[in-house]
Amino acid sequence: MGRSVRNYTGGYTATDLTTHLAAVPGTLCVCWLLTPQGTLTAPRDARLTWQNLTGLRKEANDLVCDVTGVNAWTAGASSVETFSGEGGCKFRFVSATAYAMAGLAFDDATRSYTDIDFAWSQDSSNGLCYIYENGTQRTSFPLPASGPDSVYEMRRVWDGILNRYRIDYLIDGVWQYTSPVNPTTGALRIDTSFNTIRTTKLAQVYLTQTSTRALGFTTHTRDLTLPGHSGVVFRSARGMKPTVAEQQAGLAAPNIEVDAIFTDDGVTEADVNAGYWDEAEYEAFVINYAAPNMGELVVQAGRVGELRALGQLFKAEGLGLAARTQQQVGELTLGTCRVRKFGDARCGLNAATYTSTSFISGTVSAEPNTEFYATALAQAENYFANGDLTFTSGRNAGFETEVRLWNIGGNQKFTLHQPTPYPIEAGASFTVVAGCDRLPETCRDKFANKINFQGEDTIPGIEAVVRRPQPTV
Repeated sequence: MGRSVRNYTGGYTATDLTTHLAAVPGTLCVCWLLTPQGTLTAPRDARLTWQNLTGLRKEANDLVCDVTGVNAWTAGASSVETFSGEGGCKFRFVSATAYAMAGLAFDDATRSYTDIDFAWSQDSSNGLCYIYENGTQRTSFPLPASGPDSVYEMRRVWDGILNRYRIDYLIDGVWQYTSPVNPTTGALRIDTSFNTIRTTKLAQVYLTQTSTRALGFTTHTRDLTLPGHSGVVFRSARGMKPTVAEQQAGLAAPNIEVDAIFTDDGVTEADVNAGYWDEAEYEAFVINYAAPNMGELVVQAGRVGELRALGQLFKAEGLGLAARTQQQVGELTLGTCRVRKFGDARCGLNAATYTSTSFISGTVSAEPNTEFYATALAQAENYFANGDLTFTSGRNAGFETEVRLWNIGGNQKFTLHQPTPYPIEAGASFTVVAGCDRLPETCRDKFANKINFQGEDTIPGIEAVVRRPQPTV
């Protein structure tokens, strides 16, 4: 793209930066700004630190209240970790005798449930779960059919119509209730309260954070804050370096390739595997770090193409804006089906008819993010191969990937094409859709849908065009 200077302030003009860089190049550094196209809701990949622990035992991120026979809400704990803006929490009531509340709170003054601003409560004795806010019952629901595998969740999200934040309550990812209370923008933490008359275990408790955060990186030796980028800190990224850079005259697409190290406060492996940075926008610009108010000289911009995780490193391919002009527009004749997604309007089938729901019965220690067993499914070998699988509970809830192999030799094992952001958990639920390899015989024999096949399998291929008669002997 054409070079331009922007974000100059404090009396500087659009030409001061280029003049200075030509005269004193030793004070320049390069900055990158990476902006995602969507939002990510994913669990924080760290164990929570519990504070004010009273009458409970810790087991990793689980909390256990042992029975004392006293009917009192006197046990509880809260997380040291907090979040601001959008985010939430998830957890499971796994005890058959559960009698507890958990949710989000602005502070933690007491162990009583009246101190929890937004809470899910479960009382197994009457088969109900409740929503409480500061000790006031808002509503109740029958206990979900999935029982102790159910994931209770609440999220603080921005409501563009109300022009403020709101709190949504969900079970297994399905909305149940929206709080009438304005949750403001303060920091929220997980808070819990247990009634000690029964034994209760609260399992897989973790914070979630929803973000459209932009990330900044710089070649400078220290972190920078720059005019025009409010809320973004350009982190000194000594582990990030361009390995390939192309800039050509004319309409050729300029590209860049960057190698970097995963960091907890930057690009994480879980974000990459979850597709958070797919199609993210990037910009590269030069600044005078001795006088940031001179502005920034934009040298390249575009979108992230391929982004791959390579152990503790990731490799990002940056495609310039002109790369869009090299993309195919329209359709080519193909011998395979061209529908975008199985079950869409062109396919004509109802994907729900071919969708199965199940639970993970076992994991594979050698491949904790790509393989697991589901013994409750009886479909034939590779019936689900190439089909979409979506996790509906556990730490990977909401993550969607494609099945590579299923039930080879009757082993009832799934192998996924793409690794999950977090290790697969036994007991987590998922949905999976029958796979389609887009071949005409599959459309005919497996789905009886040949009439809607979106390919040209009867058109002679290139071999028929170039084939010449062979002499006979």
